[in-house]
Amino acid sequence: MSTMRRRPYVTTRTHEVFAIAHDLADRLGHDDVTPVHVSLGLVREGRSIAAQILHGRGVPLDVVERELEAHLPPPGEPRAPARERSWTRSDENVLEQASVEGRELGAEFVGCEHVLLAFLRDPTSVPGRVLAQHGVGFDDARTEVLRAYSARPDGWTSAGSSPAV
Repeated sequence: MSTMRRRPYVTTRTHEVFAIAHDLADRLGHDDVTPVHVSLGLVREGRSIAAQILHGRGVPLDVVERELEAHLPPPGEPRAPARERSWTRSDENVLEQASVEGRELGAEFVGCEHVLLAFLRDPTSVPGRVLAQHGVGFDDARTEVLRAYSARPDGWTSAGSSPAV
């Protein structure tokens, strides 16, 4: 029996969030993609359940974006975006935390909402602290995720997932 862990399926929008994070790190010449880069990707993607939750709670995304940007390392030498992306160690950590959130909700995929919940579950993380300052807490966000799932006419398990790379 194999000891390899099966990677969760990651939605197209979640892939997009990580692509935004990687592009940002490349533009700023950062060697690593941090949770702050990923949380900025989450805010900038703008169409996911996570973005809808933040918008619905009246979170000023432009202000959150500036506050998150203040926690980025200083810029280095910009790099051209990679043609093919692979998950970094930091990506894997965020993905694993988000996967836990998804499993707890019975999801067979990792969506942007699970990434948001992973950040909120850790109030010591920069994204968790910034969002908490704007009144976004884990329990309320989780309730909103469940509400969004129940409102989907096609059922929330058909989230358009793709295998994690």
